[in-house]
Amino acid sequence: YVSSIISGKDKSPLNKLFRLLPFEGGVPPVLGNSKHDGGCWLFLGSNSPNTGAKRKRNDNPKPLAGRAEHVDEVKHCGTWHAQLSGSKTWLVRPDLTADWGDAGVPDVSNSQHYEISDKKAKRLRIKVEEGDLFILNTKVWFHRTELEPSPEISISLARDFFLPAESLFAESDFAKGDIVLEEETIPAEIPTSDEPNCALAEVEAEESSEGGEEGCSIVLVALRDINGGESLTIAETCDDDGNGDEDAEAKGDDRCNAPDSVDPRSIATHSASRGDVLMRNEEIPEELFCSPVDPSCELIADDGDDVVLRALRDIVEGEVLSVAPLEGIEYDEIEVDTETGKLVNDSG
Repeated sequence: YVSSIISGKDKSPLNKLFRLLPFEGGVPPVLGNSKHDGGCWLFLGSNSPNTGAKRKRNDNPKPLAGRAEHVDEVKHCGTWHAQLSGSKTWLVRPDLTADWGDAGVPDVSNSQHYEISDKKAKRLRIKVEEGDLFILNTKVWFHRTELEPSPEISISLARDFFLPAESLFAESDFAKGDIVLEEETIPAEIPTSDEPNCALAEVEAEESSEGGEEGCSIVLVALRDINGGESLTIAETCDDDGNGDEDAEAKGDDRCNAPDSVDPRSIATHSASRGDVLMRNEEIPEELFCSPVDPSCELIADDGDDVVLRALRDIVEGEVLSVAPLEGIEYDEIEVDTETGKLVNDSG
């Protein structure tokens, strides 16, 4: 028999399964920097010669085949399989139509596991035994498994993983609120973190030297003071399954965390007293938060015809800056994590 079981995101049974692994935390050390799916797979199989119908003495037990050869349509980068008991044989071959990048389709003929299938396909036959860790990108490798005749039960545990984006480092020191990267230098993929030090923000672009029209651009802004050489990260916006924001993907926006972050300029970078001017003109965020109960600021014109954001009361560092809402206009109610600049709740 062959059986596969999916264990969901209930932490209690998952932790019990993870304790069966030869490494801690349910993550192999070689993949320590990767993000994992919330659940896991448990594979059980037996092909014992001493079970089932009685065999004649000259019977030759055959391998027990699992699911037919296939590739998977998945979003993750790969799957690792930890063989906990018994053994399992993997038969894999590269999908010649898959995107292999600049490296091209791998040449499997140089491997010690190389063989030619009955259908003349070049493939690898890899026997995974107890204690082995097998890692495969099932999107680009055709694969199937077999259980050789054995009195031992084959038990393996598997998890899907996502490789981290290429590291991004600060080229110099930045203060909280500084623009770290301009739009043209922001990579398509930015590393994410539970404790991000940056956020994507939309700012009004200055008029170009050629006299072009003003517009808006996306910039990477520091959420706190950052030291030169420090890794730059933004807040994670993927769901627990590791899937990105589908609406953002549909729009072709790789920087899908932008709608879930606020302009860092909307968070006080220092304490202020009542009557203090916090910002002037283009320094003021285009969209300010509104508070009908206790607004902390007001927008006024000073004697020099500048528009300024002035404190209505004492303000502490890290507080969200807000103004009174305009009459007759409905607003969405939101909650902001002032440590990360991320929208915690959106009930609108």
